[in-house]
Amino acid sequence: MAVPLKFDRCTYGQNVVFGAGVVRTRLAAEVRRLGARRVLLVAGSTGRSLASELDLPLAGQVDEVRQHVPADVAEKARARAAEVGADLLLSIGGGAATGTAKAVALTTGLPIVAVPTTYAGSEATPVWGMTEDGHKTTGRDARVLARTVLYDPELTVSLPVPLSVASGLNALAHCVDALWAPGAEPVTTALALEGVRALAQGLPQVYAGPAALPGRESCLYGAYLAGLALAGAGSGLHHRICHILGGAYDLPHAATHAVVLPHVLAFNAPAVPELAGRLAAALAPESPHNRTASAALSELYETIGAPRSLRALGLSEEALPAAAELLVDAAPPGNPRPFGPLDADRLLSAAWAGTDPGLPGGPALAGPVALSSPLGHSSLSPIAPDRDPAAPGLSFGQPSASPIVPGQDPVAPGSHARAAFPTVASPNVTGSGVARQDVPGSGVAGQGVPDSGVTGHGVAGSGVGGFGGAGEGTASSSVAGQGVAGRGAAEVGDAAARETAAAREEYVTEQVLRSFDATDDARLRELMRALVRHAHAFVRDTRLTEQEWQAGVEFLTRTGQMCDDRRQEFILLSDVLGLSMLTIAVNQPADPRATEATVFGPFFVSGAPEIPYGGDIAGAASGQPCWVDGTVRGVDGESVPGARVDVWEADDEGRYDVQYPGSRTAGRAHQRTGEDGEYGFWCVTPTPYPIPHDGPVGELLAATGRGPMRAAHLHFMVTAPGYHRLVTHIFVRGDAYQDSDAVFGVKESLIVPFDEQPPGTPAPAGRRLTVAWTRAHFDLVLARDDGSTSHEDSARGEHLAGGEGSTRGEGSARGEGSARGVGAVHGVHLTRGDGSARGEGSGRGEGSGRGEGAERGEGSARGERFARDEGEQ
Repeated sequence: MAVPLKFDRCTYGQNVVFGAGVVRTRLAAEVRRLGARRVLLVAGSTGRSLASELDLPLAGQVDEVRQHVPADVAEKARARAAEVGADLLLSIGGGAATGTAKAVALTTGLPIVAVPTTYAGSEATPVWGMTEDGHKTTGRDARVLARTVLYDPELTVSLPVPLSVASGLNALAHCVDALWAPGAEPVTTALALEGVRALAQGLPQVYAGPAALPGRESCLYGAYLAGLALAGAGSGLHHRICHILGGAYDLPHAATHAVVLPHVLAFNAPAVPELAGRLAAALAPESPHNRTASAALSELYETIGAPRSLRALGLSEEALPAAAELLVDAAPPGNPRPFGPLDADRLLSAAWAGTDPGLPGGPALAGPVALSSPLGHSSLSPIAPDRDPAAPGLSFGQPSASPIVPGQDPVAPGSHARAAFPTVASPNVTGSGVARQDVPGSGVAGQGVPDSGVTGHGVAGSGVGGFGGAGEGTASSSVAGQGVAGRGAAEVGDAAARETAAAREEYVTEQVLRSFDATDDARLRELMRALVRHAHAFVRDTRLTEQEWQAGVEFLTRTGQMCDDRRQEFILLSDVLGLSMLTIAVNQPADPRATEATVFGPFFVSGAPEIPYGGDIAGAASGQPCWVDGTVRGVDGESVPGARVDVWEADDEGRYDVQYPGSRTAGRAHQRTGEDGEYGFWCVTPTPYPIPHDGPVGELLAATGRGPMRAAHLHFMVTAPGYHRLVTHIFVRGDAYQDSDAVFGVKESLIVPFDEQPPGTPAPAGRRLTVAWTRAHFDLVLARDDGSTSHEDSARGEHLAGGEGSTRGEGSARGEGSARGVGAVHGVHLTRGDGSARGEGSGRGEGSGRGEGAERGEGSARGERFARDEGEQ
């Protein structure tokens, strides 16, 4: 449905001069144009240096500028203005300088000329803010709007990259918040989206080439548009949160905005899909149309090394409960969705931990999703504690807004009543519009969508419970907790129900992901989070039923019950699902000259006997004799003497020795390569055989119409110092199961002719045979290791049969440290061992390459000069 183009808008008068070099060519003229004779300079050291180069009638200066403008700093600046008889305020610097000048103008009415050197955007707004006793107060007054702003991108070139990123994301947050702030209208939306486009284009350029002007120009242009959008739309949920946290805990202003933005976006976006789609297109114009705004923002953050966590900015974990309580009143009227205590806690916890809601399956911070108008204003207003939810005067579908009164911010903290969150304990009443919200799954008439939120919280007064219920026998949406039954069309109820269900599902995932935040092992934390995201996505994508889930649990239980010291049913399951081969493909060296790897299989046993060149591995295994020889070489053709070659195979009945009764060893051994890397041994000719299919894996194969047969093969494992361990097979050319191997192990490069020899043919190693036999030749080529291979001569190597399980040993990148772990009999007990890859402190860890804490520019001469001018809007 088209939205009528109808809005109220106040346009502020301000002269803007934009361009490289304009400060040196135009600033003095602007001061003269305003008739100023006694200018008070408000600036840090950089601003003072610049002002001293120009012909300006300076009467004095204010040196102390601090983020969030503490009240005592404002009073000192006002006293200084009176002392020098100032008739104009010149602010040069970031948001802190502009904010200090505004504090003086608020009480004196002095005009401001602003020269921003960051992307704060405060200079374009009539909004002021000051902090006292840990509480930040904001307001709106035309007197604090700068009369003239000179935007000179040359002044931002030396702004350190970390601070440029944080400041630019602060401006981006202005744009995003302006999309759903109380005064949002078509003009502010257009300004905001263009600002997003400019900032998303400019920030990667600044990150890649800090000294280049085009990126700086784009960011400064975006910051100006962001300020205009915010000036018109007012403060939204995001700014409320950041101002509360910044004032209470003295957090760095711009970096706090950067950290909080993804989480507020993830919270609000589901309720305003049309706006969120336009935002995604502005963030990433070249991306697919189905890219979400959160995913596009995540990609931008990754590109520019954005700050991610409040923890890294100095907010302690102990402060979280009190901080969450402060945020309960943060949502202004008309926010796309209600925002209650549970939402505040979840959002703050995610921002503190630095989780990324833009990743697939990442935390969505989604509670109940309110119905929204196309402009993004909530159609459900919070219910005050003493209001009848169905009382006259409640407006559905209308944004809540009030006119701007000089000297007062209509969306200042504390300007609206706190919503109540009672649980409705009344019984389910079909069609009444009242549903129990303290009983999960009750919905309307005991069916449909369960309660909106976690048990005990309900959503009376802030959300929607029981969408899509029966209202007087209709199929329309019943808004439980608001006393409205049968409002709207069935389609709206269905859509709302789907959104609510999706929000609950994502909340479960987010809770589980967050549970791993304290995991010390960085690789384990990464693996568990990825496992949860993909497993939960499987449940959502397939709409898994409880009966199917129970059947799966029973299947895995029986799989475990089939495992003992001779059989590993879980490895069989991994093999038939292709997971074993995929893991091998992920970890195999990329060098195309090396022999391809394939599945390890469930029948390896450490401690196989050693045989000399020409020895026989068959032992008690029955079958046609077979001679196999070849060489072990490196990818550059060098021979590898002393390499350990482990070999194992099934007999002609398809059984490995671990499947024999008793403890006989057959069909397995190892030998060392000679001076030229040569190996050679007798075995039995490989034959096809079925994998064990008398258990759960066999049932799975039968149910899916697959067979259990493996193509005929011989197992190899080769280890040598300085080389990557190779686990592979060779397959018999012409075998009937080459194209249908049950575990997907066959590769063309591993198919070898096993040539049959007539009886009496002279045989290698002095053997005399009166029966037909076969022979095969295969050269094994090893890839060079990066130095992390713990070879079989190490303390653990002999025990693990030539370093098995120690390739890329513990502590190495993605180290398979304990795979098929110590003492395991053809069993995998641990994978990707302790402390492996991406270990603690890496990735986005605090103090790492993208070092959070750099926002204030420590360690950079220029950064120190800008540290106190850090963005303030």
